[in-house]
Amino acid sequence: MLRFIYLITLLGFSSISIANETKEVSIAEKIQELKQRAASLHKDLDRLERDLLFPSATQVAVYVALNEKKSAVIDTIEIRINGQSVSSFAYNDNQKSALLKGGKQRLYNGNIAQGEFQVSAKVEGTTNSHQYSLMKEKRFYKSKEALSLEVSVALSSTNQPVITLIKL
Repeated sequence: MLRFIYLITLLGFSSISIANETKEVSIAEKIQELKQRAASLHKDLDRLERDLLFPSATQVAVYVALNEKKSAVIDTIEIRINGQSVSSFAYNDNQKSALLKGGKQRLYNGNIAQGEFQVSAKVEGTTNSHQYSLMKEKRFYKSKEALSLEVSVALSSTNQPVITLIKL
């Protein structure tokens, strides 16, 4: 009789531990599922936020690049749209090196109403041990589509730095 009670007690405890393990596994699965849903919701929210802040009908992005590997080095740059400063940047040695290796940097991402607008870029830097300071202005037309522009610096045939503003 004691054996029977002992056996029933053991079976009861083992079924309780199996139930607890099942609960723990199901809780772990639920936590993992919630993490995946949260990551998915975060991704969707980020996309919606970008669409609200920068709708394609008004979005303008400005990038900077060097046209040649043996180009003038950029120390600082300032971007103005319709006379208002929208971005400025001072480059450290690592960033200058990245540009010289062909990298591009997004300097500005913002909104502009449709129609004509003016972009100006002021670039300061060095070339062949000479300091330079240049400014370039150009008018662009903003349509309903997103617009990407590039400010690039290159050396002319006379080894003088030249800024170009182009639509990508």
